[in-house]
Amino acid sequence: MTSNVRWLARVLYVGAMALALGGQAVAQTALEGKYLGALAPANLSKPRPKPPFDLTGTWGMVIDPATGAYLFEPKPALTPATQKELDTTNDYAKKGFEYHDDPGACWPLGMPRMMTRFWPIQIIQLPTEIVLITMFDHSVRWIYMDGRGHPPADELVFTYNGHSTGSWDGDTLVVDTVGMTDSHHYIQEGIPTGQKLHITERIRLLNGGKTFEDQFTMTDPDHWKGSWVNTKQFNREDYVDIEEHVCIYEEVNRLPSFKFNIRK
Repeated sequence: MTSNVRWLARVLYVGAMALALGGQAVAQTALEGKYLGALAPANLSKPRPKPPFDLTGTWGMVIDPATGAYLFEPKPALTPATQKELDTTNDYAKKGFEYHDDPGACWPLGMPRMMTRFWPIQIIQLPTEIVLITMFDHSVRWIYMDGRGHPPADELVFTYNGHSTGSWDGDTLVVDTVGMTDSHHYIQEGIPTGQKLHITERIRLLNGGKTFEDQFTMTDPDHWKGSWVNTKQFNREDYVDIEEHVCIYEEVNRLPSFKFNIRK
C-alpha cells in the first residue's frame, strides 16, 4: 500500500471512528486509546524526574558553511538513482533553473529540512511532549516524551515530519523519528527521501543555555549508503517571536520567478 493510499485509508478510518464515538475524534498519536494524550491532565501530572534542561524558547539556526549552512554537507555516497537525480538538479541549476523545488510549490519541507530555515523556530517543552513550530509554513513537530513507542508498522501513517519520540541519555535529549513520506519529500535539493528514512537526533544544551546543538544521524538505504551525520547549532533569541507564514500555490505560481521552477 502506498503512503498516499495508506493516509487516505487512515483518514476514512478516523472519520468512521469519530462517528461511531458520537463525534469524538481519535488519532494515531494516542494509538486509539492505548495511551493517554500528551496533554491529558492525568498524563501531565504523572511523577517524572526533572529533565536536564528546558528548550522552551525561540531559536535561530547558526548559518555555518562548515556544516552546509541550510544544507546537510558533506553528503554520503548516494545510490546510482539518487546521484542521477542530483546530477539533473545540478545541471538545471547551472542554467538558472530549480528542478523539482517542491517547497517552492507549497509542498511541506518535512524532516529534517524543516529544521534548517533562516526564520526562527519556537519550542514548548512539557513533561509529556516537546512541541516544535517553525515560522516557515508553520510546520509542527510533536516529540512524545511520555514513554510511548512508535506505532506498529501496519498502523504507521507516513507524514512529512514523521512520528517522533524522545528520551534522556544523561544530559542529552535523544529523539527518534520514523514514518516520513516519500511523496515530494527531499532531504535537500536533488536528494529525495524514502519511507525507510530514519533520523536520530542527539540534542545538547551549550553556552550556558544560550545554544543547543542538534546532531542528526540519518539513514535511508534506498537513497544513500551508511549514515549521513550532520550537526547544527541554534542560538536562543529572546527578543524574537514567530509570525504567520503560509504558502498558497495559486498565488506563488503567478510570481515571475516561478517559471524557473521546473515541475516536470
